[in-house]
Amino acid sequence: MRNLVLFTSMILSFWGCSSDKDFGDLENIGWNEKPLQITTRILTTKSTNFIQEFKEGSMLGLQITSGTVDDLYNGISTYKNVSVKAYRVNGKIRWQQSPEVILDSNEATIYAYYPYQEDINFNARQIPVKLAPNALETDDYMYGTHAIGQKAVNSTSPLVLLSMNHALSLISFQLNLSKGKTGAFIISSVQIGNKPGGTTLVSEGTLDITTGDIIGSTARSTSASTVLSLTNPVTLINEKYCDPMRLMVIPPSGTIGTGDVETLFTINGETYKFDIPANTQWEKGKKYLYDKREKPYEQFISMIYTIMEDTKKSQKEKMSEDEMIQMISEFSKGLTLWGSNRVVRKWLKYRKNSIQGGTDSLLILEDILYEMRRDVGLKKRMKKGDMLSFFINDIDTLIKKSN
Repeated sequence: MRNLVLFTSMILSFWGCSSDKDFGDLENIGWNEKPLQITTRILTTKSTNFIQEFKEGSMLGLQITSGTVDDLYNGISTYKNVSVKAYRVNGKIRWQQSPEVILDSNEATIYAYYPYQEDINFNARQIPVKLAPNALETDDYMYGTHAIGQKAVNSTSPLVLLSMNHALSLISFQLNLSKGKTGAFIISSVQIGNKPGGTTLVSEGTLDITTGDIIGSTARSTSASTVLSLTNPVTLINEKYCDPMRLMVIPPSGTIGTGDVETLFTINGETYKFDIPANTQWEKGKKYLYDKREKPYEQFISMIYTIMEDTKKSQKEKMSEDEMIQMISEFSKGLTLWGSNRVVRKWLKYRKNSIQGGTDSLLILEDILYEMRRDVGLKKRMKKGDMLSFFINDIDTLIKKSN
């Protein structure tokens, strides 16, 4: 086993929207009893690994209620776990219900999940979820209900727009060769799993249709892992990053501890290990990309240490102005492309403050460090001055001057 030296970071992306039909096009169709009509939209990363829109043959499960998930509409028992199947008409997706749901003047609340599961003991708060050993076979579990702002659903307005959300987390990796590394390096598989004996990740659980929360089963968590075997192996070339390799996981119930979750890459037939950083938290419906922020963020850390060390040197030994400008310029180039919006804004604030001769430049640099830590999944923010105390002995005096 070799340790894969990867300095990684996360890009947190919320899922964008795609819809089968604009909400503004929904129309009332009558006053008497009317059949329920369905249209959908999916909040998605626009990733080919996830469903962006439902296709013909897709099946949803519906819970037709009078409000709360266990209060079936008008007390009709067959309105529990109603199956709906997508079919195409004139290029558009329509949904066929079984059994057909009939609405009267009473308001209905519809909950939905994907994919449909036929279960005589169906419990809308405990829908089975399973992580497949083969990553390509894991279902893209979803849950949803009425889109925000929709009018009451009843016989007067029988068309419901279901806004579907992803319940799993998407973990994505991009690798490159270290500078100066030569030769052919071919990636044939990627695996995410617990450390030996670990229980952080689970392979099975139950989904609550109302919240999307998954309660994991710890019975088989020690063996929880999923492997992405690449049909077309990826070849690493020089310092160029490879295309993303993505796997879905059931979001852990808490933060990931040091070494709790490990990723194994098979490269040239040998196994390389990368531990997911401590204090990382994966949430449902979000994508975590480990890749390109490595270089500019690492440059920033190096730059901070260089600047701090430079302050301790004699005037003759200090960096020249040209050297300082060159170092800052290199960092700015990478940050422009790969830095998060929060980090870029903080960096611009620092540059402006420095030009104007502000006194709190060091504290702004610390804010940038905290935003970078947030980008890589370290959500717990430290107190003002904690990071600077690595470099400054009398940090309390600096903080008092800035207040």
